[in-house]
Amino acid sequence: ALRQADIIVGYGLYLELIADLIADKDCRAYQLGEEEARVAAAIDMAASGRNVALVSSGDAGVFAMGALAHELLDRDEAPDHWDRISLELLPGISETIFSKGADGVAILVSAAGFGAMVGSLLVGNITRRQTLLRTYFSSVLIAILSLILFASTNIFWVGVAAAAILSGAQMGTSITAQVVVQSSVQGNLRGRVMSLWGVTNRSGPALGALLLGWIAVHLGFQIPILAAAALTAGVGIYVFGQRRAMGSALEEQARMR
Repeated sequence: ALRQADIIVGYGLYLELIADLIADKDCRAYQLGEEEARVAAAIDMAASGRNVALVSSGDAGVFAMGALAHELLDRDEAPDHWDRISLELLPGISETIFSKGADGVAILVSAAGFGAMVGSLLVGNITRRQTLLRTYFSSVLIAILSLILFASTNIFWVGVAAAAILSGAQMGTSITAQVVVQSSVQGNLRGRVMSLWGVTNRSGPALGALLLGWIAVHLGFQIPILAAAALTAGVGIYVFGQRRAMGSALEEQARMR
């Protein structure tokens, strides 16, 4: 798609990451916060007869800028000449690994949503502190194994199952980790610790996705995903080594209350 495009539109940093692939192209870089202007410009240039590639990234549950493109095209005030364009979504993992395109993304996202819902319901019934701690470590292990399975298979429905299990395990990890942190930290420090936890929980996946995308341009998706699983395993092993201290902190806070 990049080779066939006349114009490349995207967030400036993303275009820098693929600079070696688009060196001879007419590139239009935009800043963060200019998403609607970026998509509208891409649509307008496509409507004028140009072949335009809109480069973007997105969380697992969204179609990146594809959703905004469809939204702009469906608005009542959309210019009449926008009806001339043909819009095609080219998702990375579902197309590159499973050859399923946008339909594959929809199925993977639905599976992940189902897994997250089930995982949340299961973890929501846990009240004992030590059970929460065991559930946390179990969820981390399941997440690592399902991530390895997802990255290792080319069979779409195996990937769908792995995505559902991974999403459920991630919810289990996230919920139990938050409860454990809130329950084991002294009250006068809890706000600060939870702020740090929130920043890490939000920024970590975003930075990881950016790094994974950059590596995937050169090595494909499977190798960086497996590397991410290995890194997660390393962190999990370290945290598992602190389980007794974590359990003691939980018991100490319970006695203080």
